[in-house]
Amino acid sequence: MPRDPGASYQPNPDREVYLLPAATQFETAGSCTASNRSLQWRERVIEPLFDSRSDQAICTRSRRKWGSPTSCSAGGTAGRTSASSR
Repeated sequence: MPRDPGASYQPNPDREVYLLPAATQFETAGSCTASNRSLQWRERVIEPLFDSRSDQAICTRSRRKWGSPTSCSAGGTAGRTSASSR
């Protein structure tokens, strides 16, 4: 992490920072939920710049790389524990 010479705090040297190539809302098409919980559909305005990818593409690639389950749907069981295993 770059050090700011004028900063009054000392950054933690053991912390790692990752910058993911996430696309903006203008570079992706699909549905999203607004702050009032209404569902909205957005069209792609421009092609993704450089290596930008959608959130889903980044999650899918990470999941495959680290060997997580193949499905991350809302009905999936990833991260859940059953009552009998508690």
